[in-house]
Parts: sequence; structure tokens; C-alpha cells
Amino acid sequence: MKNTKSILLGIFILIATFASAQTLEDAIYLKNGSIYRGTIIEQVPGENYKIQVAGGTVFFVTVAEVQKITKEAIKPENSGYRRWGNDEMAYKWPGHMRDTSTTPAYLKKRRFFHTIEFRPGLNNIGLRLVRGYKFNQFASVGLGIGFDGVYMGNGVSFGKDVYNNKNINNGLYIPLYLQLSGDILKKRVTPYYFVEAGYAFHPQNPFVAKNATDKSWGGPVGTAGMGVKFNSKGRVSMAVNLNATYRSDFSRSTVSYTDIYGNTVSNTTNNFKGKVFGSLGLVIGF
Repeated sequence: MKNTKSILLGIFILIATFASAQTLEDAIYLKNGSIYRGTIIEQVPGENYKIQVAGGTVFFVTVAEVQKITKEAIKPENSGYRRWGNDEMAYKWPGHMRDTSTTPAYLKKRRFFHTIEFRPGLNNIGLRLVRGYKFNQFASVGLGIGFDGVYMGNGVSFGKDVYNNKNINNGLYIPLYLQLSGDILKKRVTPYYFVEAGYAFHPQNPFVAKNATDKSWGGPVGTAGMGVKFNSKGRVSMAVNLNATYRSDFSRSTVSYTDIYGNTVSNTTNNFKGKVFGSLGLVIGF
């Protein structure tokens, strides 16, 4: 009987310990204000910790960064969350995070962002979309895609000759590019800069008859610009900028003619054309 009571007591203690473990999680508080919540999966005494947060992501933390380590009750609202400085991030699916903080976006040290930009110019017009990440006030990196109507001929077209077949280099360009940008001041209204580099593809112009003898592939593209950004108290910002874009295009032209003997002769020429365009940028950021 005594042995039975001891066994039951041992089982009760095990069950209580297991139940307690299921309602607690590790929390590492850093000196910079960040908090990682999850399970500490590795510890090197006096050197570092590895903690796995909801979603499976593992973070490496050195002892010098740690303010304190605690065991805390798992709250429903904390499930899948971690706090990074002043930024609240929530996992919607593995590898994806959504910003839920009420701190104004321009005051955050790090965050994901989106921008939509309309770029009208004398010989070009475009729409740009960027998805990026802010590392600090002066450096944000993003991946962008664009849709640009371009006139590569001489003179000023004011948009009328963007979609025609007079010049093989005219038409729709689709740039894919990397963007580096940053704010000069940490204020609601601040000057900012950006530079872009990538490749602009030149598909067959859908607005004109196809020309079987000529072919255009597009080419490297780069942009530099400066402007003024107007930040809100939330996530949205608006900006205006002036920018210059270098565009290039690799193309091939074929000319056929009949010689004096009645034979058809074709001459094929490979060409490269580059030109600088200026435009105004109107941007909405999120």
C-alpha cells in the first residue's frame, strides 16, 4: 500500500511538472530592449544562447547582450510573437512577419516596408513597386519591379511616340532592380536619397504590329534620386523626388534587299543604345 502511494505521488508530480512546462516559455530580455520568447535549445555557459521562437526561427544571442532570462506564462496573445526593439512582429506563416506596433514607422530602427511610385517624364513614364527592409535610418534595401513606357529616339516626345514602331528601342520596359535608400533626418519631414541598379527587359511592343526582322532584349538600368519625404504618425508616408535614370538596350536589326543579280541579301547588325532620362517621382510608402 505504501509503495502504491509512492508511485501515485511520483506520477502526480510528473504530470504536474509536465503541465507546468506546457504553460511556460523562456524569455530572453536584451539590453537594447528586444525580447525573444520561445524555447532555449542550446546554452554555452558564459558565452551564448540559442532560442527558438514560434514559427521555428532560431536566434543566436551572446551573454554580453542579455539583461535577464526568465520563465513566463504563455499568453494567447504572445503565441507566435516576438518583440524586436520597438517593433512588434507577428508570424502569419513561417518566414513571414507582420508589423503590429503603434510606434510611427519613421521612428522604428528596423521594419519591412512597401512603396508605390509613379514616375512621369518628358520621354518616359513608369510605375514602380518596391518591397524592402529598413536596417537603420540611413540604410534600407528593397527589391523592385517596374513598368515603363520609353521613347529612346532623339528630341522630346511628350509621350506621343512611346508606343510606335519607328524605333525598335521604344516601347514597354520591365525593370527588375535592387534599391538602396535612406532618410537624412529622423523627423516627420526629411530629405532622402535612393539609388537603383538592375536589368530592364524589353518585351515585344503589344501596341504595334510585330516586326519579324528586328529584335530588342533590353539592358542594364540604373537610377539615382533625391527628394523630400512626409511621414505620418502611423505607417503611411508620402514623398516627392527628382531622379535620373540611365537606360540601355541591346537590339538586332536586319535589312533585306535585292542585288543587281536578283538575289535577296540580308544584313544583320547588333546594336547597343544608352540614354539618360529625367523624371519626377510621386511615392506612397507603407
